[in-house]
Amino acid sequence: MLVGVSAAAAATILGLVLGLVAGYFGGWTDALLSRFTDTVLTVPSLIVLIAIAAFVGPNLVLLIVLIALFEWPSAFRIVRGETLSLKEQDFVLAVKGLGAGPARILRKHLMPAVVGPLTIIGTLLVVSAIMTEATLSFLGLGVPEPTASWGNMLNSAQSLTILQTMPWLWAPPGAAIAITSMAVNFVGDGLRDAFDPRTSR
Repeated sequence: MLVGVSAAAAATILGLVLGLVAGYFGGWTDALLSRFTDTVLTVPSLIVLIAIAAFVGPNLVLLIVLIALFEWPSAFRIVRGETLSLKEQDFVLAVKGLGAGPARILRKHLMPAVVGPLTIIGTLLVVSAIMTEATLSFLGLGVPEPTASWGNMLNSAQSLTILQTMPWLWAPPGAAIAITSMAVNFVGDGLRDAFDPRTSR
């Protein structure tokens, strides 16, 4: 949970900042950030994470940073799209006409407007980060022992004897991963309904 929430929060913040900058300023800034985002999306993140973890060894902080660096493009795309639409709205043009600078417009007007969609994406990133951490820990490359991790529990219970005769060692962590993922998805669905009144019609 620590890895999932921390990595998702870092990825969401990074995607928020870069998305606001790309969407508001446009031009070469948008083109450069968008091409960089496309490049990150083409990288097989799990393979890269496995390679780095195998080379450096299990490290909690490094794991959070690496997962965040591969997850931010989702938040970036949502924020960029919303910003491109919002920057042409009357309220943004009005404050710009009153002399507000880009920093104030981004911080006071555009950032609050993209919080709703960004929160929904953040919940999805939590699920993705939890699954990535569990996969790496199951392979022995995630959270270092003796730190508790559902992936480490599954790793310790992967022998055939344990799988056949001691399901209480592997069933609870597997169920915890599935239930947590579903619960976070339900939270995301609830936030989507709360931020979009049209879904209740």
